[in-house]
Amino acid sequence: LTVLEKGGILGVVNFSDARYEEFVSLKGYERVKVGNGNAYYVPEKDILFVKGQEVETNGGHLLAVGIPHGEHISDNKSLEDTLKQVKDLNGLSIIDHPFYLNGILNNPENFKFLREVDAIEIWNGSANLFIKGKTPSNSNQTAFGSYNFLKKDLPGLGALVSSDGHTMSEIGSSYMLVDKPDYSSSESLINSLRN
Repeated sequence: LTVLEKGGILGVVNFSDARYEEFVSLKGYERVKVGNGNAYYVPEKDILFVKGQEVETNGGHLLAVGIPHGEHISDNKSLEDTLKQVKDLNGLSIIDHPFYLNGILNNPENFKFLREVDAIEIWNGSANLFIKGKTPSNSNQTAFGSYNFLKKDLPGLGALVSSDGHTMSEIGSSYMLVDKPDYSSSESLINSLRN
């Protein structure tokens, strides 16, 4: 079942484009802008849409969540500079698909940045796809095991599960349950999601 239910949160993620900005400007349901536009709430559906951006860094892909509407993180910078830019925009830094294609943790040298990130993705629906000779196998299992190991030394490190949907049928196929965040302001939303 791939249904986003009432009370749900859907991340709409830019990738070298402005699909979030385009999505939230579509005609249709009434929506309420959260603070700087890092999220929009649709009361009729009781759904919160949160802005994300998957950023290509020289160390792999990083997911920036909750950055302001109209702001974009620069691609092809160092991982260190990208993490700083996300922090400066009061966003969350998440290592997505850490051991899959373009995964940051495929390079052991990048482990030194773990104290700078808010979370790692422990399950990615797209990273579950295995094509012999083309994609790594067991990347989600490796991410989950690594998270459990790293959490001992990094108690503030969060975990994320996402479908990373590229088609309508994928959206919502992988999900996690979280407490309803406080979205009374952009800062409250980020703090709620971080916690």
